[in-house]
Amino acid sequence: IRKHRIRKRLLNSLFLLRLPSPEFAESTRAFYECNKRLFMVNILIRFSARTVASDLARKTLPITQKYQITNVELGLAIALRAQSHLAGLYRDFEYYGKMVEELLDIQLIENRAVSSYERVTIGFVRHLMAPEKTSDISLECAKGLEQSKCFDRYWVRLTYFRLMVIHYEISGQFDRMIAQCSNALTFLDAHSQLAQPAIYAEFNMQQVVASLFTKQYDLGKAAELRSLQLLKQGTNNWFELMQFAFLLAMHTSRFEEALTIWQDVTTQARYPTPAEHAREKWRIFKMYLDCLAESAELNGITSRHPATVQNYMPKFSKDKHGYNVAIIVVQILFLIESGQFNEVTRHIDALKTYKSRYLRPSVNPRAALFFKLILLLEKESFVFQRIRARSVPLLERLKGHRAELFGDQGGLTSGAV
Repeated sequence: IRKHRIRKRLLNSLFLLRLPSPEFAESTRAFYECNKRLFMVNILIRFSARTVASDLARKTLPITQKYQITNVELGLAIALRAQSHLAGLYRDFEYYGKMVEELLDIQLIENRAVSSYERVTIGFVRHLMAPEKTSDISLECAKGLEQSKCFDRYWVRLTYFRLMVIHYEISGQFDRMIAQCSNALTFLDAHSQLAQPAIYAEFNMQQVVASLFTKQYDLGKAAELRSLQLLKQGTNNWFELMQFAFLLAMHTSRFEEALTIWQDVTTQARYPTPAEHAREKWRIFKMYLDCLAESAELNGITSRHPATVQNYMPKFSKDKHGYNVAIIVVQILFLIESGQFNEVTRHIDALKTYKSRYLRPSVNPRAALFFKLILLLEKESFVFQRIRARSVPLLERLKGHRAELFGDQGGLTSGAV
């Protein structure tokens, strides 16, 4: 009973919130205020205070139009149409009736846009759609929005950018992905009264991801710093950004920075909150830091014993093209470093089967080439000079390939190896 009362009191307090600036975006404050006023209008009408309700609705309507809060604008227009009917005001009735019809069309298009984006993302994340199909559907939906009569509406255009970014990411067109994110950020700047910091951060984070593939690391670092200014530490988006920041630091050999990021994340008060698969990633990242502990002279970290790494049971069993690859690689690196060549041979036998089943050069060229380098160890009997001579062509091809997109159980975008 006490919990119920506390919950009820907290819910009632929702109508008395104060949303100070700049902690809350202008559009968020407008959204809260307009929804509260729509509630007041409906309650006043219910209790026959129609004159007061109509006055409040007319004052609120321009605000909903400025911030494109379609559902509230529609609710107010319906209330004003009904009041015009009761008051016998024919011109007002026609005016608000036409507004209702137009808003119903806009709401339908906006809902279809958001629904298309949600269907694409959940279908891909839950492995209900193949990547190629996801890419094609994203492009098709985006083109449909581009041709709609509501393309100038904020949520329609924003969804268009999101769908195009997904299409370019999955199809491997990362230069275009960066350009599309820049277009989206320019659009947000032009509609700053509607944009929220999290949406700015979303497209900046996508640029960080794309930079890992195009090797435009300075661009990625700049996008990362912009995102950090927009996100509150400990939020879900912040954890997502830190994952990409870690990968960017590793790709640019800034291992001390990568260690600092790992420490910041794992000591964050809300670190236990993310889903298990998200924490799993950071455990895998830690193994790579362990592997670098001596060679990179990382302070504050101790190399993990090889047996601990080999006994590690990952939870990415379905992720055959992604984090499983990262786990296998680090396990073999630990064995080589500790001189356990018999164990390396055993792992290589398993690796041959894994490579033939799950890694195809056409889909995972970088991982396939790296595994070929590992297979050279056994072929050349672990003789360093022979391995180095045979590995030069493969190493050059490996350096020439962009990083690869790999799977993720917690989001559409995951990173690069």
